Amino acid sequence: MNFCEPPWTGGEAVLYCQDEDLTSKQLYRDKFKLFMCNFLLPHFLINKNTRHMLYKTGLHSYCPAAKKYGSGPPKNCRVYDPNQKPKSTIENWFTKEMFYDLFPKANLGWGPHKCLPYSYEAFVIAARYFPDFGTTYPEEEMKEVHTRRDVAAFFAHAVQETGENNAHLYKLGLNNDELTDEEAGDCFYRGGFYNWFEGGPISMFLTTDDPGFTPESGERCRSAGRYCANNSLLNYFYPCKGDRTEGDLYTGCYFGRGAIQISYNYNYGQFQNWLRLQNITADLLESPNLILTKTDPPLTVMASLWFYMTPQPPKPAMHDIVLGNWNAGERNTRDGYFGPIFGPTSLIINNECGGEDSDEPGGPGESRRIKAFKWFCKYFGVPPGEQKTLSCKSRFHFNLSKLIFFSKKISNLNLK
Repeated sequence: MNFCEPPWTGGEAVLYCQDEDLTSKQLYRDKFKLFMCNFLLPHFLINKNTRHMLYKTGLHSYCPAAKKYGSGPPKNCRVYDPNQKPKSTIENWFTKEMFYDLFPKANLGWGPHKCLPYSYEAFVIAARYFPDFGTTYPEEEMKEVHTRRDVAAFFAHAVQETGENNAHLYKLGLNNDELTDEEAGDCFYRGGFYNWFEGGPISMFLTTDDPGFTPESGERCRSAGRYCANNSLLNYFYPCKGDRTEGDLYTGCYFGRGAIQISYNYNYGQFQNWLRLQNITADLLESPNLILTKTDPPLTVMASLWFYMTPQPPKPAMHDIVLGNWNAGERNTRDGYFGPIFGPTSLIINNECGGEDSDEPGGPGESRRIKAFKWFCKYFGVPPGEQKTLSCKSRFHFNLSKLIFFSKKISNLNLK
């Protein structure tokens, strides 16, 4: 039994603390564990559906604090959903405590906060607009596996796109105390939702005096951050705002923002159109930084979840692939590469099919996505799937990535 791991009998949750020979690395760490076990943890009641999740990794008490940027959250804000969407059943198993446990470094090191872009409130509101996320499953007996893997896939891509990704954790821990590989991994993959802007925390697309330490930093950008795709079709449907401000800065900036970095004018425009269908007004082509600053409802997580849940013809939605709602083609099916798998999602999000590195934490790209997916699956207590199904290496060949021209759901395309 792991330290403070809850035993599960008859579906009841009973938290207890195991007597250990306190030989851990620092005295204050031992005192912290004793405090958690004897005073704080007994106040939590966990049901059987969360048995694999919270507290299994010791609440990352050994993780070095993330570096903070900016001045932290504002004192007051109002975050709400004007449509008052009903609760999603994901809220029955994915709790606020889990969100805080998984993303302690969110928002440039300040942690989850409702007045900053990444919060449990923003996550829940976004999930209510996509009620299939983390709730649907093709097989009743595999319900827990499918729902947890769906959420694990989304979080894994967020680690690659906006994570702290501090490889130094594998060398040094708290107070220069070495971490085990498992401890380093627990700290590393808890770094998701760290950055707001592409290239953060100090984004090359922003100015040196305002490089991305507040959500409002993205109101202007350098020319490299415009990310304006031009042709006659795109100029008609998704025209870029071309206003130039003082100092050769632009307001029409469509570089990456949010959990999995929605990018380019065509994606901002498509998401804007989807919002309109939900009775939400947000002119993202005119004011793309609303992705980070709007709070009625908050869009930072919602934009990324929209991208995760929406098909990109000829490619299915990442969500559909993770649940097995796609056609892999005859050759891949013969090779056992089909059904509810993770591999093709790396192709869809960024055309990354380089495979997984053998070392830890490995490099960025598909390798990090795979390793993060494995970590979240372990956290949720579900299998990630066969190793060969975790990568898209040598499987598919598409030139377009992060490109959506229409939103009709197509989930059974023959991908050869």
